[in-house]
Amino acid sequence: MVSVVVVVVSVVVVVVSVVVVVSVVVVVVSVVVVVVSVVVAIKPEVRDTMLLGHLSSEPASKIAAENLNLKPILDLDLRLGEGTGAILSAPIIRAACRLHAEMSPLSDVANLDSSS
Repeated sequence: MVSVVVVVVSVVVVVVSVVVVVSVVVVVVSVVVVVVSVVVAIKPEVRDTMLLGHLSSEPASKIAAENLNLKPILDLDLRLGEGTGAILSAPIIRAACRLHAEMSPLSDVANLDSSS
């Protein structure tokens, strides 16, 4: 009997914990959406410097992406709440920046071909 009570209490604690975590994540995402929207309303040129690393399956994420007219780098349908999608997009962003900074322009490559 005691073990059944312990299991039931453990399940209740886990369920309550999950509900609390999900509620906190939804509130945090909603606050971020509001803050970003206010910043863009005050200084619209800031929007041009934003990247959307990942489109969460949370409704607020989709609303923010639509309102800011941002296309996600990744859309993995994650709903973990700790920024996993954004972290996964970081190497892609770094690689794109390196390619842009270190790749020779096409005109330089054409000049190399004609000088041989």
